[in-house]
Amino acid sequence: MTGEFTEIVAPTTLAYTWRVANWKDSWVDSLVRWELTPVTPDTTAVYLTHDRLPNISEREGHEDGWENYFLDPVMEWCENRSKDN
Repeated sequence: MTGEFTEIVAPTTLAYTWRVANWKDSWVDSLVRWELTPVTPDTTAVYLTHDRLPNISEREGHEDGWENYFLDPVMEWCENRSKDN
């Protein structure tokens, strides 16, 4: 993966381009955006958007990838960490 940061607004927003090495040259870089919003003193809502994916197959693959390899493991880690405290 390659990319460049396009927006950093600490501590609420992070945005960057995203490109997979084997994508066709004609495909534009996709865009990833994270937005964090405090809900309570102990919780934060995390909003992830991944736009401009070149086709349905890439969209579905990235949706599964974000969920299985990042979001679910991070949520599990956070839940386990809060139980330990």
